[in-house]
Amino acid sequence: MNATAHILPEGMLSRFSMELDEPSKYTLAQQPIAMMSLDRRRSDSAQEDDESYERRRDAGSIARTVFEALRAHTKFIGPGIVMSVAFIDVGNFASALGAGASKGYSPLFVILLASVMAIYVQILACRLGVVSGLDLAQHCRRSLYNRPTYTMAYRSLMYLLWFINEAAIILTDLAELLGSSIAINLMAPAIPLWAASLISFADVVIVLFFFSDFPSSHVNRSVHAFELVVGSMVLIVFVCFIILTARIQPHWGDVFKGYLPSSNIIRDDGLYISVAIIGAVVMPHSIVLGSKLATIDRGSTEGDKTKLEATDGLQSEPVQSGRHLPALHMPNPRTIPQGLTLPSARSAGKTSRFGFLERTTEPRADRAPTIEFVRSHLPHVATDIALSLIAFALVINSLILIVAGAAFYHPLAGQTSDAIQGVQDGNLFSAYGLIRDTIGKAFGYIFAISLLFSGLSASVTATLAGQVVGEGFLNLKVRPFVRRLITRGISIIPAIVVSASVGASGLSTLLVASQVALSLILPFVIWPLLCFTSNADIMTISDGSTAAPTAESSTSHGRFRNALARLAHPFAPASSKPGRASFVNSPAVIIIGWAIWAIICICNLGFASSRITMGQLEDTMRAKLTKRFQPEQLRITNDSAAHAGHAAMRAPGAATGETHFTVEIVSDEFDGKRQMQRHRLVYEALSDELKAGLHALVLRTKTPAEMIKS
Repeated sequence: MNATAHILPEGMLSRFSMELDEPSKYTLAQQPIAMMSLDRRRSDSAQEDDESYERRRDAGSIARTVFEALRAHTKFIGPGIVMSVAFIDVGNFASALGAGASKGYSPLFVILLASVMAIYVQILACRLGVVSGLDLAQHCRRSLYNRPTYTMAYRSLMYLLWFINEAAIILTDLAELLGSSIAINLMAPAIPLWAASLISFADVVIVLFFFSDFPSSHVNRSVHAFELVVGSMVLIVFVCFIILTARIQPHWGDVFKGYLPSSNIIRDDGLYISVAIIGAVVMPHSIVLGSKLATIDRGSTEGDKTKLEATDGLQSEPVQSGRHLPALHMPNPRTIPQGLTLPSARSAGKTSRFGFLERTTEPRADRAPTIEFVRSHLPHVATDIALSLIAFALVINSLILIVAGAAFYHPLAGQTSDAIQGVQDGNLFSAYGLIRDTIGKAFGYIFAISLLFSGLSASVTATLAGQVVGEGFLNLKVRPFVRRLITRGISIIPAIVVSASVGASGLSTLLVASQVALSLILPFVIWPLLCFTSNADIMTISDGSTAAPTAESSTSHGRFRNALARLAHPFAPASSKPGRASFVNSPAVIIIGWAIWAIICICNLGFASSRITMGQLEDTMRAKLTKRFQPEQLRITNDSAAHAGHAAMRAPGAATGETHFTVEIVSDEFDGKRQMQRHRLVYEALSDELKAGLHALVLRTKTPAEMIKS
């Protein structure tokens, strides 16, 4: 016993002594068996202790691994959140509300499809930026500007792509301007819509406050704070729609059926609504901006930067001391080595007299990504984008459409069909009234304020995208304030004209129409993206070398000359040379990408065809009626969507594939005649086909304004 005293702890020593004394009560024959049982128990106990320790160590290791992974991922959070602002802007509100009001829950499938498209395309854009170090606009210029053959033709194509991207940014800004105007009118009904549009123009001052010059560290922190405020407001809208959905109590079986394909989304003006949703969710300017944000090194630590500067042996100067500073929303490096050729830090070629416009040199990569850099960034960037767009683009847009479908298309619990028919078509004004009456006035104000801040944040995003487009396509750098002033000055003209002449209904129509135009522009942005990401020369890098050749490289033009011709050979094998890694699109990725492009094009063509057909019917009806009445006496409105919604409320599940027009005629010829006699005068001028398309016929002897005066 004493021999083991210096080895075993006191508690274990006493227990061990008792166990040795215990077999003495057994007989001599039983003692060997008892000793074997004691050894087995001791062995089992030690094994359990070891297993418990291993489990605790494994659990701790897993926890540490998860924590380290999450902490590492926080460095890459940014592009997804910035991109998600574009997917929950004012255009999304209008498109989803209009879709739910006219088609019920069936457009949920379009929202799901558009969200998947958005995630897929945004990941491709980020892959392009991470691997090559250049954004989409810069690649378009490098591939098309200095072609040895057909130079002017390729330059014309580049300028066409630039014009299309600029048009997308102006249309986006138009939607944000309309949304801000509507929000101001909702919060202060005494302010007319045209005056609210003028007030919305003042957000240029807000942008000037945050971006008085190219960013400094103080401005970057202000931008992050601004995004946090906007994100909080959007979260309030999210919670508000959850509460509203719970109050309305939609039939969830019908809701989940809406995520399945349905012919209802292509009947009547269903294609118009579907195209508007796609244009609102898959935003063209966000693709260009996403490729730019992905070019940033988000994984380097301060120690790595210091080590890099010491290795370079170059003197450094503070970024804030120079006049040409990094582009908006870019991370703020503490110092930049003198001589480092950052596009925003390099000396300018030409500067305007007023100092707000400068021409930079040819685009080149800001960094030299290695294989390790690309492999460490791509998973984080893809995860950030996918999670952000699922949480915002899919969930919030679905909730908006569910609320609109339950309130405007399907009968509300405890309300009559007459009350529902009295509600205006799904627009922002109707949504505000619904929130105010169902949840409370305070929530209505929260919705309006969130709408205003969402428009402001999306306007800043559009400004950033405009800078990226201008610098990439034209090598021109414009100060944010001037860029904002030009864009908002162009978009405010139609907003004031429509709001002053038509009013709230005109603004809602213009808002949805801007999203349709964005969808029509979308294929011209996705097309070069797919070509560049399928190019092995662009998407292949060497170990320790650059992903994209520098401007001085003698083979740079040869590497990029076939960027837009990859469609002819989409399955060309990637380079298999040692020491090189290819991130070019796989055959499956190429097929899915071009399938998305084809779906958008088919929707756009179908929409254009349906609008042409409806326009022809309207023109035919107008031509027939103008033979008897003067053009100024006629007002013809296509109200197929409203008729479909009312028919569904009267008979759920009924087919609503017809086209319906409302014809309003003001003529003295109707004076003294009964309603039947008035209708006979109109029917004599129409064919049977046009008679079947009449939804309502309003015949007056005076205009509403004249009736009010009298």
